Amino acid sequence: MGYSFDAGGPLSTIQTLDLGLLGLSFTSEIPGLPGWLRWEPEVYPVIVVRHNLLGDAVFLEDEERWVVARLIERTTTYGLGGAPLGLRLTPLRTGRLALHARSGLGAAYFARPVPAANTHHLNVTVDVGVSAGIIVSPRFEVSFGVRYHHLSNAGLGRANPGLDSKVLWVGIGREARHRE
Repeated sequence: MGYSFDAGGPLSTIQTLDLGLLGLSFTSEIPGLPGWLRWEPEVYPVIVVRHNLLGDAVFLEDEERWVVARLIERTTTYGLGGAPLGLRLTPLRTGRLALHARSGLGAAYFARPVPAANTHHLNVTVDVGVSAGIIVSPRFEVSFGVRYHHLSNAGLGRANPGLDSKVLWVGIGREARHRE
């Protein structure tokens, strides 16, 4: 589960939205690769974008940024998605503590276009982050971390402003082990 505490960043052109994610993940060994590198797909059955902009996004070429020209209203928009292409690196694991770095690539579909009316319902997601995990059993871990999350329609809509969020993340993960 994650929630953005700060919108904006180097790829973000819309900085007034809040992003919330409820996710499920699982971690699995990748056969033939070292154990510190694992596949970590995630599913987001609930994504919430607060303050979604119902208005058209326009690119200001002289300022090289997107703005919402005709803001109609702000609303909350719901969606779902996932990041099937997730990788987790665990450079340190000692006792009951593990440190992780993660990156993921996926997609999200929303009930309304996000982040503006002339964008698209379908968006691509990219995230990178770090976390600390407390190992509570051989197969379960509770983790806390921060992620940089990018959401963009990748040119599918008439406009393509991006939304970047810094997301605080709390999770309970299950680890799958392959039998030898």
